[in-house]
Amino acid sequence: MRNNELKSSVLSKLRALPPLAFLVPFGLFWGGCAPQPETPIDIGSRRQLLVDDALIERTSGRFELRLHSPVEREVVFTHDRPWEGGYSGYNTLFRDGDRYRMVYRAASWPGIGKQPTLSVCLAESPDGIHWVRPELGLVEFQGSKKNNIILSGEVANTFVPFKDTNPAAKPDERYKALAALSDPRGLYAFASPDGVRWRKMSEAPVITRGKFDSQNVAFWDGERQSYRAYYREIRGPNDEVRPKGPQLGLDPKGPSRDVMTCTSPDFLNWSESRWLQYPGAPREQLYLNQVRPYYRAPHLLVGFPGRFMAGREIEKGLPITEHPSYRYGSISETLFMSSRDGLSFKRWGEAFIRPGPRRERWIYPASFPAYGLLVTPADTADRPNQLSIYVNDGGYWTASGKASRLRRYATPCGSMASSRPGQG
Repeated sequence: MRNNELKSSVLSKLRALPPLAFLVPFGLFWGGCAPQPETPIDIGSRRQLLVDDALIERTSGRFELRLHSPVEREVVFTHDRPWEGGYSGYNTLFRDGDRYRMVYRAASWPGIGKQPTLSVCLAESPDGIHWVRPELGLVEFQGSKKNNIILSGEVANTFVPFKDTNPAAKPDERYKALAALSDPRGLYAFASPDGVRWRKMSEAPVITRGKFDSQNVAFWDGERQSYRAYYREIRGPNDEVRPKGPQLGLDPKGPSRDVMTCTSPDFLNWSESRWLQYPGAPREQLYLNQVRPYYRAPHLLVGFPGRFMAGREIEKGLPITEHPSYRYGSISETLFMSSRDGLSFKRWGEAFIRPGPRRERWIYPASFPAYGLLVTPADTADRPNQLSIYVNDGGYWTASGKASRLRRYATPCGSMASSRPGQG
């Protein structure tokens, strides 16, 4: 058993140990005169991921939780087909039976003030590492349907699908998605029987309070028996919605990109939107959230926010600065956070995935995460499977790129964080 992922049965036994008992692998210590909890936390037989202090009553001596960054692996996908290019991205990856699927926005950047030709595309993989574009024959591009396009037009800008694990889902709605449209403005619900052929579930938007101009994610939360959505809005220092003024980074009291959430019993009727909470964390710009249930402990939600640092750049005069919303090149990177209730998140200040030594990775939106956490084979057959997370690797129009890239990072399953004796 890994030293940072506990079986609930082990924890249950630990509660029966006498005072002065040590949990050696984690450096936890219950003092002999420490009061025992009046009401023990019932964790049943659920596996626990040690990414917060929710199950730690007290510690003695030096002790800390540490974040573990994943290891950089190969570039798994380059958006280099004629219908793709340097404006491609917002990749969504998920397991679907005996294969993996990736849905993404495909487009080249036409220039400031011009509308790109947007498409939603599908790629497939047997292992999450080697990807192919199936020839679907559904949507015409430049006179030919020999491509992997499944949708085109405005819907492609923020289309984020998922495989619905709700046992009550209808056969023709086994796949669902949210996408932002402008007339009328809001998030619309889509459904599909196969993940390829899609239809609107209603003609009106199902969520209307939000900015919606990035990946707006949703999934079935089996632990809480509801659909959950997480999406972008602009947040003021006092939780105002979309206040005016220079953004955070240019003004310490300015508005910032942040995350709202709501729930639904049926994917059509949604609760009132609420801001996420990050106890103990400073205000920061969160461009993406990438929240999902952790696959071996679905009661725990994990997220990989994209941190956007406005006003910071590695060089001046980048193409991104021609855009009226971006005065600076702006640095971006991937964070890690987790939640036990879907609303309050422990957000680590240390970056989970850093830009690294390559220049392109320091220019927005490089180093931002895709939406996907996949179990993939290890480097050798004698080692256990790994978790793979995928990030933008450069090639974007913001830095004069012509074909954006997606790079894989890998970590042992359950190894996002652990506890150990502190330093000093």
